[in-house]
Amino acid sequence: MASPNRNRAQHAYVAPEASSPAWPTPSPRDIPITIPSSSSSPVAAALWAQLRRIDRLFDLFSGYNHVMDPHGIEKLCTHLEMNHLDVKILLLAWKMKAKKQGFFHRDEWRRGLRKLKVDNMEKLKSALFYLEIEARIPPHFEDFFAYSFKYNLIEERQTSLDVEFLCELLEIVMGPLFRPQVQLLIEFLKTQTMYRVLIMDQWMNIFYFCNQIKFPGLDNYDPNDAWPVIIDSFVEWLKRKQGAEGTHPSPRR
Repeated sequence: MASPNRNRAQHAYVAPEASSPAWPTPSPRDIPITIPSSSSSPVAAALWAQLRRIDRLFDLFSGYNHVMDPHGIEKLCTHLEMNHLDVKILLLAWKMKAKKQGFFHRDEWRRGLRKLKVDNMEKLKSALFYLEIEARIPPHFEDFFAYSFKYNLIEERQTSLDVEFLCELLEIVMGPLFRPQVQLLIEFLKTQTMYRVLIMDQWMNIFYFCNQIKFPGLDNYDPNDAWPVIIDSFVEWLKRKQGAEGTHPSPRR
């Protein structure tokens, strides 16, 4: 369902049970990379040197098939001194355009690190800090929010994600920016019984709701707009909660 009155322009959650991909992965020499035609030029030499450093960094965490699997990502997180559920790891996956949850391929790694202009661990730590700031800027945040859902669709024809998992993902991705809304949305999602899973459209309408609707008063919320039922249900639940408490409360800490 389309969201109302708007023009529409993953976490790297490491699943412990994930297994190595079944398909063969090309060797580093088989992966195309764009380098200026004059291989003897200083620019080309510098790019090749950077690429070798990026590959060496990848090799520290990848397996025999040139894929960084869940264990390799956890090892990477240890070197980055962060938890594997940190939003920065999901941001890195987003920058790389990683396709398979819990796995980083060499070509994805190259793409991401070259975009970030980093080729060693210290530079990567610093870049991830600034990437978190960059991702909060529209329309980057909308794209990142959508990616966080799609990245976690691990089955070939999967179109929905479990509500309990999405509560965790919502906290990671949107919690720092929309704390009052997210806390109440999570409370609602955990207590309601209509939905066990959500699809992409419902997920994105949570994003639009948090960005567009005044909170906690909901002054500009129009039930006649084309919000999905789950958003209407949340608003009705919230108004009952506010009425029972006699105020427009912020969520309890």
